[in-house]
Amino acid sequence: MAERINPENPTTRPSYWQHYVVYEYALPYVTDKIVLDAGCGEGYGTYLLAQSAQKIIGVDYAKKVIKKAASKYRKPNLTYKVMDLTNLFYEDSSFDIICCFQVIEHLRHPERFLLIAQRILKPSGMLLLSTPNRLTSAFDWPYHFREYTVQELTELLERFFPFVKLNALHVSKEMKTFRAIQAQSGERVLQFAPF
Repeated sequence: MAERINPENPTTRPSYWQHYVVYEYALPYVTDKIVLDAGCGEGYGTYLLAQSAQKIIGVDYAKKVIKKAASKYRKPNLTYKVMDLTNLFYEDSSFDIICCFQVIEHLRHPERFLLIAQRILKPSGMLLLSTPNRLTSAFDWPYHFREYTVQELTELLERFFPFVKLNALHVSKEMKTFRAIQAQSGERVLQFAPF
């Protein structure tokens, strides 16, 4: 199974907060909107967005993860579906907002997803996307097909959307220290037990 952030797992807690803060950033954008959370994973972020969205659908390709999310994070305006992001079955102009947080780097063919996102967004709609910056990424993640620089991501998105604005999320000094220790520990483990 691909890399997943479980809020109950203490080893993924720092990564969880990095993911969660992006959902918090998105909250004002989704107020009273019809939203798709593309690659919702465990569902904690979808649930947070459901607090202000008119309607939200969380989609992920993993049946087990969607089943867990649907049983744990419930709201009347929230549904979950098992779907592949490069094969979403929604009508044109279905969503005001599509959120895709820490997912595009996991897609073998991100262009397919972006083409679908362009189609299923309303003309006034918005794609909110987050992904690691390749130049500042702490690790070589085995489940990432591709990470992007700011320029590479901008060029990719401009092929599908007329207006692209990028913001940066910077980690704290404490998080940088934690990542360095984590990377050193991981390197030591891999010396003795390679994959």
